[in-house]
Amino acid sequence: MIKIALGKIKEGKEKKLRAWAQELQTRRRAEALETLRAENIYEETMRIVELEGAKYCLMFVDSRNKKLLPSDPSVPINVEHRAIIKDCIEKWIVGEEISSLVSKGD
Repeated sequence: MIKIALGKIKEGKEKKLRAWAQELQTRRRAEALETLRAENIYEETMRIVELEGAKYCLMFVDSRNKKLLPSDPSVPINVEHRAIIKDCIEKWIVGEEISSLVSKGD
């Protein structure tokens, strides 16, 4: 299952969001990957895009057709992640899948 969401970054919060993403990629990578495994997430990607002068965070989550499990609210990195996202993102718009093609290289 693939989920895609677009969130408008609040004014003045892009730097904080980028710093958090960098921390997840480096210092807390092992902790972040363990959390993803616990939630059946194969890949989680965040991108920043600009649209009509505003910055947005594009979030991509791929569970490789496994059922996504809820994050554990008792895990510190999950608590911190939710707080930072809430502080930095104004509103999420979740994309509706209308087509999905997968080439298996046959």
